[in-house]
Amino acid sequence: MGPFGGIMIECGTNQPIEKVLAAEDAGKHYRELGRIEDEKASRNIFEARNKHITNTVTIDLHGQHVQHAMNLLKIHMMICICIPSVLLRVITGCGSEGTGKGKLKRSVIELAEKEHIEWREENSGTVALRLGGPREYRFLEHESDSDQVGNFNID
Repeated sequence: MGPFGGIMIECGTNQPIEKVLAAEDAGKHYRELGRIEDEKASRNIFEARNKHITNTVTIDLHGQHVQHAMNLLKIHMMICICIPSVLLRVITGCGSEGTGKGKLKRSVIELAEKEHIEWREENSGTVALRLGGPREYRFLEHESDSDQVGNFNID
């Protein structure tokens, strides 16, 4: 019986304790690798099953002054950067003439085109913007613009 005789009996093996401890460490290592791969597989399954789901956010801007409404829209666009796939539905109203060609609606469409955002007119008073996850907006680069996001107080 070796110097670790009592420990070998408790471990239930005739191997030297160094080999037992090495095998235990290897087991912990491979269990951790398995856990990491399990998480990756779970994430891949989730993404595959949910890739066609679009989150829809609706904001109602009709009745707002164009300047304030555009600032609110830009704030919502920045918030939606964190969401991988979002449809931002913007209710603009039809304009004062009721023709569907109001100033706010034109401003929303101009901003979408300037930022290369896919958009469609859902009806005469609603524009839907397809925002696709992380991106940089040009309107953040132009601090001298009259329609800065930072000039808006929410009271």
